[in-house]
Order: sequence, then structure tokens, then C-alpha cells
Amino acid sequence: LKFLAAQLGSCRQGCVGAMVAALARPTAQIRARAGALASVAAAVAAVFVAACGGDAPHAFARRHAFPVGKWQLLEAWERGAGGTPYPDQQSLLTSLREAYVQEIRKWGHRRKWQVALANFEEMNEKGIGPTESSCNAVASAMIETVKQWRRSLCLFEEIRSRGFSTRHETFLNVADGVRKADRWDVALQVLQDMRQADYQMDDFGYEITLKCAEGFAGWELAIATLMEMRAREGEITVVGPQYTLVHDVCFKAHQDEIAAWVEDEASNDGYWLMGKYDVDAEVEEY
Repeated sequence: LKFLAAQLGSCRQGCVGAMVAALARPTAQIRARAGALASVAAAVAAVFVAACGGDAPHAFARRHAFPVGKWQLLEAWERGAGGTPYPDQQSLLTSLREAYVQEIRKWGHRRKWQVALANFEEMNEKGIGPTESSCNAVASAMIETVKQWRRSLCLFEEIRSRGFSTRHETFLNVADGVRKADRWDVALQVLQDMRQADYQMDDFGYEITLKCAEGFAGWELAIATLMEMRAREGEITVVGPQYTLVHDVCFKAHQDEIAAWVEDEASNDGYWLMGKYDVDAEVEEY
């Protein structure tokens, strides 16, 4: 088992390194190595199952009778639907496109934007995409790394240029990523575009707006956002952190009377505010 663990660790580093460096189909050497390790793993599993009395633990994954991974599906697509459990090429194509989307999302969450983008470009080069799902997925994946916000915006614009619909979560992800790059004006424009696309603001959208207001001390925006949130009582819940953020924005902009009003409103709703500047003052006294 120790030998297997060491080999698997070595394989993982090698496979990931190759994927990031080459961003291409696994080489024959990697495939052969993976096949050998799979055989070793199967032998170890067989011994383990025998030790359990022949009953396989529930944690073991089941082998699918049809291709489910991206590379398996791609090989089946290139060979043709004949000989696969898929009834026709269209069914196979649908599954392959979804597999690519899942790959893009996976590498985006892992902050490997190069691999996510490579998967997007590969599916386009092979004539499998682009699709509405893949365009939305890659725009969100790129914004996981704040430094790539410009690339994300280009892909964001590509969604509309191709006539696809931009999804609600894509608007929010792009706006939040741009906001983290201190481009508050661009983030607010993305949120405005989201409204024009008939998507309603939610808690996350309002949080992005307030964070933008905090960035440039936009107390008017902060107050207007707070009032809109309160007007949607029942849909949106205004709690202590939101009141605190609005209070701090007003205080930073030297709007002391308005900050005091926000504090009073929060108190009426049962929240005692402890703003950022109050915490800093206590730290200095200590």
C-alpha cells in the first residue's frame, strides 16, 4: 500500500505538471503509466475486498458501462457513435459538451485558469463548441484569479457577441472579480447590465454593490442600496453586517449625521453596530 501511495503521488504530480505545461491530450507514456497503476490499484482492491469477506465497501466507485470522462467521450466522438451505448452522435455530443463544461468549472475552482481556458479553446478547435454553458463557465473560471479580470471581461463580452444568454451567476462572478481588482466602476456596470437582462439583484449582488461603495467612499450609493434592500423586505434580509458596512462607508465619507441615522435604524431592527473604525479605536486604546 505504501508503494501504491508513493506511485500515485508521483503520477499525480506528473499528470498535473504535464497538463499545465502542455495543456493537451495525455501522452502515450502517461496513459501507459496510468494503466499500470490502475492494474496495481485493482490488485490491492481485490486483496482488500477478500479481507472484508468478499463484500466491497460502499465507498468504492462503480465502473460505468458507458464513457463518462472527457477523454473517453472524445475518443468515442472521434470514432463515431457506432459501438457505443449512445444511440446517435447528437446524444454523444451533448454528453461531451457537458464533460468539457465540467472540466472548465473544475479547473476554475482550482484556480488553474490556464487549464480551464485550454479546455475551452480545445473544444472550439475540435468543433464541439462554443456553447452557452462553456462560455459562461470559462468567464467565471477566469475571474477566480483576480489578475485575469481583463481576460474574463473579454470572454464575458464574447458571450453576448455570439448571441448567447449570460447567466445570472456569471454576471455576479464577473462583477465580484472585477470589484476585487478595485475596478468598482466596471463592476457596477456589470451589475447594471445584469438588471437590464431582467435578473433581479440578490444578497450577493447587493453585497458586491456595498463593497464597491466602500472602495470609493460612495455613501450615496451605499444609502440608496440600503433603502432598496429594505424596500424588498421579505425577499432580501438586511442584517447587522450590511448596516455596519453602510455605516462605515458614510463615516469614511465624513457624513457623520447620516452614519448616526444608519446606526439608529440598525438599533431599531435589533442590531448593535461595531464598525471597522470602532474596532480600530479599541485596538489603539488597548
